[in-house]
Amino acid sequence: MNDLNLLPKIPRTVKYFIPLLLLILLLFVSACVVLWSWSDRVQRIRSERAAEYKLEAAKLQTLENSTRIKTEDQNLNKLIGEFAKLNAERRDWTPVLVAIASELPVGARLKTAAAESDALKLTVQFLTLEEAGQYELRLANNPLFQKAALTVIEAKAVVAGADAGIYEEQLEVKLAPIQK
Repeated sequence: MNDLNLLPKIPRTVKYFIPLLLLILLLFVSACVVLWSWSDRVQRIRSERAAEYKLEAAKLQTLENSTRIKTEDQNLNKLIGEFAKLNAERRDWTPVLVAIASELPVGARLKTAAAESDALKLTVQFLTLEEAGQYELRLANNPLFQKAALTVIEAKAVVAGADAGIYEEQLEVKLAPIQK
């Protein structure tokens, strides 16, 4: 048997109204979800950029604070500079004393040594006058000294009444300028 439909045809407007209404509603809800997620993402990006900006501003502020030399740092730098200057002008006495001692003849004896700003006053005892003269010449030829000058020489007897004695010489030795 054949099925027979005797009902009138449903008009297209009524037939497609509910599915079309559901489709429009579905598109509207989809558009709302897309707009909401887009605005949420934009807001998140803005907050991330603001946090990055604050972090960069804090880093910049820290860098500015660290590069600014405070008065204490300036005073410390001045002190370090003065210390370096004084250290550069300071004379190392070890080579000077080694030179004085190494030039002494075998029988000679260094009695006193006094340092002034750029000069040394030495009192040395020798067995002969020749040793005294040679010592003075060796000091004058040493590059650490500019000049060695005899100020006083006197003969002293070791034993009263003996012919042989010692000669006590006072020398003033001018030091060469400090090599930098």
